[in-house]
Amino acid sequence: ENHHLFRPPPRGSFHVNTSMDTRMITLRLVPGFDDASIRAMIDAARQTHLKGLILQLYGTGNLPSLKDDLVQCLAEATAA
Repeated sequence: ENHHLFRPPPRGSFHVNTSMDTRMITLRLVPGFDDASIRAMIDAARQTHLKGLILQLYGTGNLPSLKDDLVQCLAEATAA
C-alpha cells in the first residue's frame, strides 16, 4: 500500500557529475543568530563570485522580518 513512497531501483551504472558549479554556500539559521556574521559570510562569498545561497530556516521556514540588516543584506546579494 505504500509503494508510491519508494523510488524505483536505479537503471544503469552510477555516474558522478563533476562539472557542477560549487560556488554556493548554505546558511543554517537558528534563533538568536548574529546578523553581522552572516553579512560577513555573504560578503566574503560574493568576492569569489557566489552563484547560489541556500537558506535553511527554522520553524515553518520563516525568516525573521524584524532583522532589517539581514533582509537588506539578502536584498543586496540578490541584486548583484
